[in-house]
Amino acid sequence: MPSLKTLCVSESQDSLYDDCDVGHSTIFTSYASSMRIDRKFKLLSRIGGGSQGDVFVARNILSGTEVAVKLQRLESGRALEREYLVYKSLTGGPGIAHLCWFGTDSGHHAMAMDRLGPSLEDILSQTGQKLVAEVVAHIGCQMVSCLEFIHTRDFIHRDIKPSTSGNV
Repeated sequence: MPSLKTLCVSESQDSLYDDCDVGHSTIFTSYASSMRIDRKFKLLSRIGGGSQGDVFVARNILSGTEVAVKLQRLESGRALEREYLVYKSLTGGPGIAHLCWFGTDSGHHAMAMDRLGPSLEDILSQTGQKLVAEVVAHIGCQMVSCLEFIHTRDFIHRDIKPSTSGNV
């Protein structure tokens, strides 16, 4: 049986933010909000982050489309580059975001990809209601399909949670 590769590798907690939390959300600094990646992706707002870096909604200033951009400080290692290679090998799979760009800019490794939509956590908090069984079953089937595809390529995910489901 082939060994499984991992999609997530622990790195440091470096981020683009001031060291201040407000109700578990970090304040987005003017430095990050004015940042452009590869001269074509303007960061708009932070949508997530963790040990692997910070994720932003960004606008492709050439096409006007919104994308997700994940950033990791160069000195934090090469985890984002490894993640890019994993995404590249999974391109075309169900629930896998299309990669738009990968490179280094402004002291960061950066990866731009299609923004898939709100996270499951966002949907639940916006509606304030429980999901009906049919919706839960549909979401579950989509997740299983995506995970099966990932596993057939000898990868495991290791970071499945409502706050990331569907976001990137």
